[in-house]
Amino acid sequence: MVKYLNILIIILSIAFNCLSQTNVNLKITGLGFSVKRSEYSMLFENNIDKAGHWIFEPGLLLSYEYYVLEYDHSVRFQQGVLLDIAAQPCGYTQIYYRMRVWKVWRNSVNFGIGPEIYYRASWNRFADYKDHGDMDIIGNAEYRLMPFSAELEYDYYLSNRSDFSISVAYNQPFTITLAVGYKFWISTKIKHKRKCSTCFYNY
Repeated sequence: MVKYLNILIIILSIAFNCLSQTNVNLKITGLGFSVKRSEYSMLFENNIDKAGHWIFEPGLLLSYEYYVLEYDHSVRFQQGVLLDIAAQPCGYTQIYYRMRVWKVWRNSVNFGIGPEIYYRASWNRFADYKDHGDMDIIGNAEYRLMPFSAELEYDYYLSNRSDFSISVAYNQPFTITLAVGYKFWISTKIKHKRKCSTCFYNY
């Protein structure tokens, strides 16, 4: 057992040594827009307008990101925990491939795309809800595999270790959400770095 543990530690050490920039990001989310009017608007506890398009789903998003190619390409793992439109617990787990599409001075914009698993407390507990088979059920929970989710994120450089972040994302079925948060850089080391004439600083 100790032998395998040592091997694992060595592998992880090598992996982290080989990584370039890494960061963690904590965001608060809440405001959302549903592009599709739901037939279950009578169940919505957190809708802002009567049509149920503008919604409020409070929650937290925690992500870990590492760069795989210079400072333009990265992989992000993200976990969200929220209260959904019906005031029931829900969440999603995502893997994003991200790329930087714009950077000038202290400002940068990144775009991410990747698969996601969305899950929530089963709505079958509601008398007015009819299951159409769009969610898979496990016990008192239901989930949906989304092969496509996307995020557009704006970052403002605060220091060598921190950024202010705002993101707009499609990370729930038919819903676009807004999130605001803080990004902390665990490592700022860059592999194969190149000079950036439009950056506030050269890494």
